[in-house]
Order: sequence, then structure tokens, then C-alpha cells
Amino acid sequence: MPRTIFIVEDDHDIAEVLIFNLEHKGYTVIWEEDGEKAYQNIIKKVPDLLILDIALPGISGIEVCRYLKNNPGTNKIPVMILTAKIKKEDYDAAIEAGADDFITKPFALKDILNRVNKLINMND
Repeated sequence: MPRTIFIVEDDHDIAEVLIFNLEHKGYTVIWEEDGEKAYQNIIKKVPDLLILDIALPGISGIEVCRYLKNNPGTNKIPVMILTAKIKKEDYDAAIEAGADDFITKPFALKDILNRVNKLINMND
């Protein structure tokens, strides 16, 4: 059964690149661009991995991460933060919220795919 990756990204171009390449690798991909809608969908259908931007409509990616990591039904989901925010405070906030990885934009696609593979197999 294919693993499911949930992407929360409001930049359509970045989302399309990620979706295309992850589906090509055999993953099932769900995409949402709003933080609050994403949170509601994730708690209904728990994915194997979450790729999460910080700056989102609705609620921020940091808040989504924090809510999920504090919920017993979702706290084991590996969370990769993928963001244009490069300040140390943003990194610290993401890690404090429970993120498992932090990648800044622009990114190397090969790096994303390698880290996805590592994170998605983390709980095996």
C-alpha cells in the first residue's frame, strides 16, 4: 500500500513540483493550501508524513505542527517544515513545535526526496 504524504503549501508552483515528483516515487499525495483546513483533514485521515510551510492562510504551519504533536492521534506523524523563512527564530519555533526536519526554500529536489524517504521510514 502506498504511503501517504500530506503537503500544506500555498505556493501552487512549489506544490505542483512536489506532488509530481513524490507521486513519481510511488507516494500518494494530498495537498492543501490553508493551515486550518489542512489540520482538520489531517486529524480525519492521518498521513505517513507531513510537509508543511510556515506562512499559510488560516493558521500558521508552526501552529499546525504544534496542534498535531500535542494530539495523541497525530503526534507520531513525521513533520518536515519547508519554508522561505530563514531566521533562527523560525527554525527554533519549528523545532520547539515538534518538527522533525527543517528545509529552507529554495531547495534541491534531490535533498527533499532523500529526507522524505528517511522521515517516512522513521517509524518502521
